[in-house]
Amino acid sequence: MNFSALIIDDDEIARSLVSENLKALGLTIFTLSNSLHIEEFLKINKVNLIVCDIVMPDRDGIETVKIIKNTHPEIVFVAMTAYSSTYLESISILGAELVFSKDDFSFEICKKIVEFLSLRHN
Repeated sequence: MNFSALIIDDDEIARSLVSENLKALGLTIFTLSNSLHIEEFLKINKVNLIVCDIVMPDRDGIETVKIIKNTHPEIVFVAMTAYSSTYLESISILGAELVFSKDDFSFEICKKIVEFLSLRHN
């Protein structure tokens, strides 16, 4: 199955790093610098996965996961942050299937994300 992912992060370097790693694993990649227009984006683009930063201006990842889980519960939501693990715990409770600290980011984490996605869609 061909998977597609939306990467949302206000940090261009982080957004690019996650995008390149997931693209290397065969995913089609879309990117946004914030989630303000995610509802419109998802009306015209189908994605299986959203990887979203938690701490962003305008609309944070906590608000974003609430929107996604209410409107598109089938989309796997992965949260990431460079801040406290308290954010990761909070967003897990709200429905993020996977969470990681940006400090721990690696190609191995991307492989685990794709493995989870594959299992979810079997």
